[in-house]
Parts: sequence; structure tokens; C-alpha cells
Amino acid sequence: MYTSIGETLKSERRARQYNLDFIVERINVPLRALEWIEESNFKAIGSRLYFLRYVRAYTEFMGISYESVESDCEREWELYTLKRARALGIRNGWEVQWSRFSFRYGFMALVLGISFVIAGYLSYQLKFLLGNPRLALNSPSLLATYTVLPFIDIAGNAYDDIRLSINQRPVSVTDRAFQERLYLSPGLNTIKITATNLRGSQTEDVRYVVYTPLINN
Repeated sequence: MYTSIGETLKSERRARQYNLDFIVERINVPLRALEWIEESNFKAIGSRLYFLRYVRAYTEFMGISYESVESDCEREWELYTLKRARALGIRNGWEVQWSRFSFRYGFMALVLGISFVIAGYLSYQLKFLLGNPRLALNSPSLLATYTVLPFIDIAGNAYDDIRLSINQRPVSVTDRAFQERLYLSPGLNTIKITATNLRGSQTEDVRYVVYTPLINN
């Protein structure tokens, strides 16, 4: 049975007979944030970057290697994002198509096939990234996109002196603008756009694209 990172940290804390107040006094993390991590309350945390930052501080204090749990943290946040997108789609009466997809380590679940607009998504993320590279993604404009085309164009603007990559592949920026065409695999495609400045600080944006090829009769 899968144990979440929050449950793991909570169990380890209780085994050492620590309370949260004791930990908060020693690390730069709000008390409520530790409670949200232990409860896997991603909605309350709000930001993926804050979630990863808080978990790193918590695990390092407990003597647990952050690298050993980093992939689990990424997977838990990605699953939360997909569930949130599904709930929004159903609540607004939009057609949502789901198919099977696999997570790392063989974890299987249902995949989102939805097309919906989240106005202000980028600005919502940027408010947690003051001092980080500025990245504006114009296309695709949706958090989740459903398409029958075998490719999608990634375009936007990147500011300041940065290095830009899409799914860890370097992308050139000309006059603060970039555009790259990605070819898709059938099913769920996760696209990560990362801007890194000279200090090593990063801004990351994520898009999900579900590609369903047309079947010719």
C-alpha cells in the first residue's frame, strides 16, 4: 500500500516524539505548512514550489535524504493537479475523457482528457516566484489541452538573462520570445517549461496535452 510523503514524515516525527512546534522553532517553515504536508492538503499549500521547498526543509531536519523522496513529491503534486482539473471540468459540465496512464514506478491511474481554460493561471503561479525568472507562456493557454494533432507549438516570452528548456531540452530565446514545436505521443504528454537565471533560481510552468489520433475508417 502506498504511503504518502506526509504520512511518512508524520510517522517519523511521532516515532521521535517531536511536536510540530518543536520543529517550527528550528526550520524556516510556517506551522500550518507542516500540518498541510502531513495531511497532504495540496490545495491549502497552493504552490508546487512551496510544497517542494517545505518538504525539503522538513525531510532534511528529520535526517531523511530529500533526493530519496523528490520523485514521490513530484508524482503526488502531479496527481493532485490532474484531480483538480477533473473536478473543475465536471463541475462546469464539460466533456472529460479519461484513459489509463502509468506513473513512475509502475503506478497506474486514470488520465485526464479535458479541454478547459484557467484564466490567470500563470499570474497565480508568479505571485509565489518574486525574484525568480519571469516566464510568460502564451501557447498552449490551457493547463490541460485535448488535441487530435500529432504536434503542439509551445510559445511565449522569457525575460531577463535566462536559460530556457522544454522537457530538459535547451530552447533559444530571441528578443524575449521563444517558439518550439513538440511532437506528441498518443495519450498524456506532460510538458515542463523551465527558465533558469544566472543565480540558478528557476521558474517552471507545466502543461498537459492529451493526444488522441484520428482513426480513419
